[in-house]
Amino acid sequence: MSGRSDAQPADVPPPDRGVLEALQVYRAAETAMRRRTGAAMGIGENDFLALRLILDNAAGGRRTAAKDVSAYVGVSSASTTALIDRLVQAGLVERRTNDSDRRSVDLVPTRA
Repeated sequence: MSGRSDAQPADVPPPDRGVLEALQVYRAAETAMRRRTGAAMGIGENDFLALRLILDNAAGGRRTAAKDVSAYVGVSSASTTALIDRLVQAGLVERRTNDSDRRSVDLVPTRA
């Protein structure tokens, strides 16, 4: 007995390398597409990710707050503020006071 703990049980098939490689190719293509689209719009990749979140939430009837953007993009609150400022400056997003909680601000896509 070898005592190796990394051996898989006999009833579990090994991972399909073709699927894993296809996922890597897909993720690389998606990243490249985000960069090209963002560049065409004049915004960075994180700005594009944030805009996509805001658009998806609006389409689903969900609100988007700055903390949602921060968590989704994975940046600090200070970086999120600068990111949102850039989207507002570009005319892609506007800040609106939340009707049910006046202390909160919703991020809403514009028609731009």
